[in-house]
Amino acid sequence: MIALPSGSKQILYVTGMPRAGSTLLCQLLGMHPAIYSIGHSSPLAALLDQCRTHLSDNHFLLAQLDVDFDLAYNRLINAYRGLLAGWFAETDLPVVVDKNRGWLAQIETVKLLDPQFNCWSAYATPLRPMAPSRPSIARRCCSTFRITWPRTRPTSVPACCLRRMA
Repeated sequence: MIALPSGSKQILYVTGMPRAGSTLLCQLLGMHPAIYSIGHSSPLAALLDQCRTHLSDNHFLLAQLDVDFDLAYNRLINAYRGLLAGWFAETDLPVVVDKNRGWLAQIETVKLLDPQFNCWSAYATPLRPMAPSRPSIARRCCSTFRITWPRTRPTSVPACCLRRMA
C-alpha cells in the first residue's frame, strides 16, 4: 500500500445532479473555519481523467510497465496523489472541498488514490405537483448522501453504503 503524502489535506469530493443543491452545499461547507471550498465546480476531476487517458496511450510508459510494473505503477499513483495535493496548495486548512459531477464516474480511482475519501452526492427528489393545473412541475427537495465504503472492494454500490446525512 502506498502511503498518502504527509501533511496532505482531507478532500471532500462533492458530486450531484444538476440543480440539486451541490453548489449550495459547497458554499455552506466553505463557511466552516476549518474547511476550504471555492463554492463551485472544479476542473480537477476532468484533469485527472484526461491525465489517465493520455498516460494510457503513452507507449513509453506502457513499456516501463512491462519492464517493472510495480515501480512504474507506484510512480503513477504518487504522481496522481501529487496532483491532488498540489491542487489545493493555496490553503493550509485541513479539509478541502472539490465539486464535480465527474467524481462518481471515477469513484474507483478516487478510492485507490485516497483510501480514506469522503464523497457526498446531492440529488433532487420530486415530492408532489405544485398546482393541479401544472402536474408536470414538481417541487424538489434536496437530499445529500454521504458515500462510505466497507474495507472490501464491492463490485457495485450496496445500499448499506449509502447513509442519509442528518
